[in-house]
Amino acid sequence: MIDRIRKPVEADFLKYRQLMVSSFSSDNEILSSVSAYLSESQGKQFRPVFLLLSAAIAGGVRQSSVTMAVALELLHTASLLHDDVVDVSDQRRSRPTVNAVWNNKTAILSGDYFLSKVIGLVASTFSPALMQGLAQTGQSLADGELLQLSHAGSLTTNEQTYFEIIQKKTASLFAYSAYAGAVTAGADENTASVLRQFGMCLGYIFQMRDDVFDFLESGQIGKPAGADLREGKLTLPLIYALNSKDYSLPLKELLRDFSNLSTQQLQEISRLTFASGGVTYANDKMSEIKTKALSLLESFPESEFRSSLAMCLDYAMNRQR
Repeated sequence: MIDRIRKPVEADFLKYRQLMVSSFSSDNEILSSVSAYLSESQGKQFRPVFLLLSAAIAGGVRQSSVTMAVALELLHTASLLHDDVVDVSDQRRSRPTVNAVWNNKTAILSGDYFLSKVIGLVASTFSPALMQGLAQTGQSLADGELLQLSHAGSLTTNEQTYFEIIQKKTASLFAYSAYAGAVTAGADENTASVLRQFGMCLGYIFQMRDDVFDFLESGQIGKPAGADLREGKLTLPLIYALNSKDYSLPLKELLRDFSNLSTQQLQEISRLTFASGGVTYANDKMSEIKTKALSLLESFPESEFRSSLAMCLDYAMNRQR
């Protein structure tokens, strides 16, 4: 599906790839090795494609759009490097993390290096709006992680707090990507606002789908099943199940010690969460948000770009990893 989504901006994506390669390059031996390692597992690069499509539908992709696509992907990369250290993660996309291959210091400093590259790239657009947006997004990412950390292991985490966390730590980056695409395309304030809202919706769906993965078999998703649970993170399916009178007590009993959950306990938690309707509830919420996002797209005339943006929603809801 990614190939179909990307098709209308394929030529611009190739320009992005070229700039991304040069942005990853470094004379420093360690940074060069880390960059090469990360390049091998960059994934589908969904966010850059999304930004380019946002620019295309808002007026047309420009060189500054390509620059911002690279900046946003580097920002995402840096945030993952830091997150893996914070979460003590040793696997991402079925591969060892940078902190597992090298060490925490290397991961953190590499992330800092990429953040510096991000600032330079955004500054090169000479756009105060994009610089301000970068600052706000960076603050939001950190705020979201800290908010999630403050609620780790708390069985009283509610749905409102959950959505606040994912809005800050995931959806904000998608919203900024869409906004950056619009700004670089020379769009008016209303168009940029509509795309920003669309990006926010897409980010919600993307993270909610990711959270459902924690209740699936690890072989389907490229990360250990139950990883979020062992870190004390309560996601929407489990929050729903914990508020179900028939499943609350047995789940709370199983969740007395998050960090030492056995495989058998994780399987039972997953079974109870499914049985309570928690996963179905999360899927229904994603469908509601998708409907809202599609209504935002209706303000744009039909085009291949609009069709691809609509497909982005389907991809986010149905992806396997």
